[in-house]
Amino acid sequence: MSRKSWLTTVAALIVAVMLVGFTWGGTPPHANAADAGQRPAASTLPKGTLLASYPGGNTVGTEIREKQPRADGYYHIDTPATINELKRLHVNTYLFLVWHSPADWQDLNEQFLAAAKRAGINVWAYIVPPSECSTSGWCSRPYEEDYVTWAREIARLSTRYSNLTGWAIDDFTNGQNSQKFTPEYMQQIKQTVDGINPKLGLYTTAYYTTAIDDAFYEKYSPYISGIIFPFRDYPYYNTQVTSTLGPELDAILPHADKHHTKVLLMIYTGRYSTFDEPAPGYAQRAIDTGLDYVRKGRIEGVASYGTPHLGDPAVSSDLLAMYGRGSLVFQNYGGSTPAGAYESASQTVRVDPDAPRYTVSFWRYNRYYTTPTAGRLMQVLVDGHVVWSSDLATDISSGNHEYRWIKNEGPIEIDPSYLRGKRQATLTFRLYEDQAANYRSLTAFDTVQTSGFDVTDPGFEKPGSWRTESGFGNLIPEMNVYDPDLPTHVFQAVARAFAS
Repeated sequence: MSRKSWLTTVAALIVAVMLVGFTWGGTPPHANAADAGQRPAASTLPKGTLLASYPGGNTVGTEIREKQPRADGYYHIDTPATINELKRLHVNTYLFLVWHSPADWQDLNEQFLAAAKRAGINVWAYIVPPSECSTSGWCSRPYEEDYVTWAREIARLSTRYSNLTGWAIDDFTNGQNSQKFTPEYMQQIKQTVDGINPKLGLYTTAYYTTAIDDAFYEKYSPYISGIIFPFRDYPYYNTQVTSTLGPELDAILPHADKHHTKVLLMIYTGRYSTFDEPAPGYAQRAIDTGLDYVRKGRIEGVASYGTPHLGDPAVSSDLLAMYGRGSLVFQNYGGSTPAGAYESASQTVRVDPDAPRYTVSFWRYNRYYTTPTAGRLMQVLVDGHVVWSSDLATDISSGNHEYRWIKNEGPIEIDPSYLRGKRQATLTFRLYEDQAANYRSLTAFDTVQTSGFDVTDPGFEKPGSWRTESGFGNLIPEMNVYDPDLPTHVFQAVARAFAS
């Protein structure tokens, strides 16, 4: 063999060994572990950490069901598809909601628990309270509001399937539910479970104000193992801000610890009620924060609520753009907003110092959730000077909702003295509370057109091209760019976080 041939052979062997090494070592560092569908070999999370998924009752996707009804006329849970998705999501626990179909309890008994056990996935039975039972027939069936019977039957089922490790009753402290779940009734529930499987834990939802209330724990901690805390950025209720999650957990945990009550954090990763559809970054940041608390031994785990399904299309109504996919969106999430509060987006623009005139025009869109009151102003500013201002309440056409794009009539003339002789200036779009208000709204701007100065990204298509700022907690500005593959991208973000 010639020296050249020998060197070629050695090089080929080295490349082959490197390729085999990558195969043995798993996913390369730059690859997406979640997309690979495999959990990393080593996890930094403590043994016993709950990584859970919950389909939820107020989301777009909810459970995965079979494509055709069975002979009984019901669409049953698609167990193989659900298990496959849970494995790709890297969860070890599934909160099985018994609510949407009379066949749910049957599916849990006859197919899901066995399949989940084979896949190494634990299950909790999730039951709704009286407030979520309606005259239209929706309720947890077949035992509906007989929670002592639920306790008995779930406990019995857990003796057949060791992976049925817990159960939950949603929101039983809310309103009329507290009349049902008296200490005496809770004692019956606990005695029923303890007589069959004392290791079967009962959890209930506790929102922030409940979770920091010692009276709640004094009343219920003798009967429950833990709480499920849904994070919603109290008191502004949104799925965009994550910076308050740590402080909220810090406020809750002393109360829970004092009463020896476990905490399972729940993060909204799918559309919930009137909230915005959570973005992948939101889901990952929130779950990562929760997992930091898990690693410190402070909470039991994290549950993803309403996780979108792989391959599902995005909701078309989430497209908030006149043209293209992007727009500037100002949201006021309701509650009392003081005079002087604002949210804004600004950009340094290039100015022609000798232009004969300076103008700006744009499209705007407003959405109201309750009747608007006077004093919430849409504004455009140039170097701090207000060049256009209009009250949201004047855009309303009928009822309490406005869902149409409006273009200002003719370009807005800007006083030349604001820009003449300058090479650059600051252009600002702002939502300003001229007087205190208490209603929720969404305002969007799109397709900015100017003369005398140039704007970068006038269609708001590139996040980061405008600097956003908020002057009050319930005011959240964002560059909103519609993602037609949002469900898949959120799923992948949750999977990445759970695979950490």
